[in-house]
Amino acid sequence: MKLKLLVLIILLLDSIGASCGKLLDVTRLMVYYDVRLKILVEDKEKVETDAVLEIGNQYSSFFSKQYRRRVDAQDSINAMGLSGMEMTKALLRYGESHAGLIKKMPFAVYKHYPQEAKLTYTNEIFEYNYYYEQELPAIDWQMQNADSVVCGYSCSKAVGEWRGRRWTVWYSMDIPIDDGPWKLQGLPGLILHAEDAQGDFFFTCVGIEEKRSPIILWGDHMRKCTPEWFQREITEFWKDQSGYVSFRNGMPKPDYSNTDFRPQSFTPCLMENYK
Repeated sequence: MKLKLLVLIILLLDSIGASCGKLLDVTRLMVYYDVRLKILVEDKEKVETDAVLEIGNQYSSFFSKQYRRRVDAQDSINAMGLSGMEMTKALLRYGESHAGLIKKMPFAVYKHYPQEAKLTYTNEIFEYNYYYEQELPAIDWQMQNADSVVCGYSCSKAVGEWRGRRWTVWYSMDIPIDDGPWKLQGLPGLILHAEDAQGDFFFTCVGIEEKRSPIILWGDHMRKCTPEWFQREITEFWKDQSGYVSFRNGMPKPDYSNTDFRPQSFTPCLMENYK
């Protein structure tokens, strides 16, 4: 009975979207994107998810709807005090594996917060939540003599480089809003499509609607950091996941010197490089 009730709660969260956090603004436009991105350099396939850009009067937020639903579901499970086995069964019945949480798009970007021309970036490493604040990217966009149609809107092309990646974007002057997916912005129209030259990251608009909905600064117990610190930490995590978790929990890192076992080491696929 408890398991059936839990699945019902998760499905309800999936349909309405649960949020807890600080109310920042109210949306005037919701822009929906299909996203494909690499999590690790070693990955053969890209992760696919859905994302939304919530545009308000003062602030905007960009995040993965799928990831947020998953974490809401996990929080509900934790609140009910289920065992690990019950948690796994519930998530599997929902169609989402607990292990898959880490393989989605856990970051969120809040533009013009905490103040104009700045942004707040939130992300997680394992189950630890972090955030940092920085200036909005000053991308030197080069306008291209090309046009296209994205999601029914006439678009112009621009190319720009930012922290190690070359981005090609399509923006629409029909929507004169300086914003876009992730941290991308700085053009005279809304960015409806963006991809990097290496082919690791794609954002494509699939729908736009005028809608009033709360913009929430989402996340509990977040620790403030810097972009450079977060890049170092996420790199260390993927080098040795069990060692990193042990260290963060105040325990010594595992000693592999006297065993045949070696942790599998990965390299995160970074959207920007602070080296």
